[in-house]
Amino acid sequence: MESNATEANQTAQNSTKGNKMQPKTLTGYKIAQMANKILEMEGLAMIKPQMVYNYIKNNLIPTNGPNGTVIDTDATKWIVKYVNAKKARQSQS
Repeated sequence: MESNATEANQTAQNSTKGNKMQPKTLTGYKIAQMANKILEMEGLAMIKPQMVYNYIKNNLIPTNGPNGTVIDTDATKWIVKYVNAKKARQSQS
């Protein structure tokens, strides 16, 4: 009987170890919030969350996370790219 209890404890411990290594994922709304903070600091027009979801749907923002979610590093790269493109367009005007 002791071996079953020990086995159950080991299984519970092993199942939590996998969660620590999961990448942090973000929703389109959270990505829009992050981007809008930077856009506001730069004095640029803000982006609507619906547009971010559209970018995700059209694979303009990579979905490399579990179940097709956006990983925080991919979101950060996209935000930098988006803000730089907005600044470049504004400077051309």
